[in-house]
Amino acid sequence: MGKASYAEIITLPQAEYLDTFSGVQFYLIVNNVVKSLVGAAIEMTITGLERKVLSIGNGITVVNAGGGIFNIDAQVINLRPGNYTYEIKFTFADGSIKTYIEGTWKITR
Repeated sequence: MGKASYAEIITLPQAEYLDTFSGVQFYLIVNNVVKSLVGAAIEMTITGLERKVLSIGNGITVVNAGGGIFNIDAQVINLRPGNYTYEIKFTFADGSIKTYIEGTWKITR
């Protein structure tokens, strides 16, 4: 996931309120080249009925920085049921900032 120089639209698997979401893994590939996450910060902003921000060490784990692999971690979903949008923003070691992944996420009861 995350394969273009623009924001790729990805619908996350539906999650249930107060249940454990199993997480999802992303491979950051830009213009068919793996994008290194060495020294990068990652922030996922979820908006809808509520707002939540995840970051490295707080809901996001870099699995292989050189290989561009990171996870949205397994976690109990405490967002109220509804339709949400999200964006994943990367701040790279050189100071550049890009939003490569965005989409929707449905939380059910």
